Amino acid sequence: MSRLFWMLSIITIPLLMLRVFRFNEIPLTHAFLFLAGLFNIKLLLKDRIFKVEKSFYLLYGAFILLAIIDLTRAVSNEITYFFELKLIILLVALKLYSFLMFKYSINFFLKYLSISSTIILVLLLFRSIYIYNAPFFVVDSEQITESGKNQVAFYLALIIPCLFWYLRQHNDFGYKKMLLTACLLIHLFAAIYVQSKGLLITLIAGLGITFYLFNRDKIKITTIPKVVLLALGLLYFVIYTDAIELDGFVDELVSLYQGDIESNNSSSERYHLAFASLNYFADSPWVGIGTNNFAGIESKATHNTYLQILAENGFLGFILFISFFCYSIYHLIKNSIKENYFLLSINTLVSLLVYLFFINGFFNAITVIVLAMVIYYEKHRLFKFNLNKGVV
Repeated sequence: MSRLFWMLSIITIPLLMLRVFRFNEIPLTHAFLFLAGLFNIKLLLKDRIFKVEKSFYLLYGAFILLAIIDLTRAVSNEITYFFELKLIILLVALKLYSFLMFKYSINFFLKYLSISSTIILVLLLFRSIYIYNAPFFVVDSEQITESGKNQVAFYLALIIPCLFWYLRQHNDFGYKKMLLTACLLIHLFAAIYVQSKGLLITLIAGLGITFYLFNRDKIKITTIPKVVLLALGLLYFVIYTDAIELDGFVDELVSLYQGDIESNNSSSERYHLAFASLNYFADSPWVGIGTNNFAGIESKATHNTYLQILAENGFLGFILFISFFCYSIYHLIKNSIKENYFLLSINTLVSLLVYLFFINGFFNAITVIVLAMVIYYEKHRLFKFNLNKGVV
């Protein structure tokens, strides 16, 4: 039963893109995840915690404590413990994801995630293109709007690297690799269709940094024509069909490059929210204005996790947040070996850190999955190391 609930938890992860599948703000994937955890309570209690895993638990614990303290200066008249409860649920989910990934293998996780994510995306793309005839990715089930696309872009920014490195594990060009290639192309098409600047920047930066700093392998001659052929096929479909209206999106990118922020409503709003967050930070630089108070004052989030933390938790909270990531990256690299598991962990973690510039979403169910994969690699690497030394 544990394996079944774990599989159900994996195949419902793509539903994180859709708010309709969050019952009382609890994702469906977490419901199955907690059921799987119930069958492994004894093993969970005995599970060894390594340094990176411990650092993430301390990070969540620190922000839970900060949130409780900041209730004393909440701008809202109605004090609730919803945010603190949400962080506790995410903390438990982080433990369960990392534990079950290690117990049933990361390949089991990536296999069912690839299949389910592709199926959900195909259904959403079909609805947007052929039913709604929309030139952009439609998430809302009741009206044709771009509302909710940030969550889809965030999901794709962190899932596409998973598919890419899972594909790289298959050296033989058999039917499995062809199927995974098709899955990756569908996700890349969705990444273009969602028309998110942050998503494109994150994908390029994540893969670029991972390859340049951590994977210096020479590209095989036979790989080049395959990549070119796939890229040309995707490019042809994007340009020579009416599925995507890219003119407006291209104009947005050009306006940003030329510095014309005011001509872009979305970028203009983000600019003003960023300016407001820096003003709040300047007013209270050490401890900020209090957790969740920015949205209480401005009625909107900053769309930038780093600025949000600076505004609400000040310099002390920001240093706390960054230091945990520096610590985890240091230990990840320290225990690294050149294999796809390590490159997957680095790529997804870098992608997360980059995309946090475009969304206020660190304390998010999708983020937990990325952190769990980082924890998985640490366990996988150190377990193999201890096994070779005869310790385990």
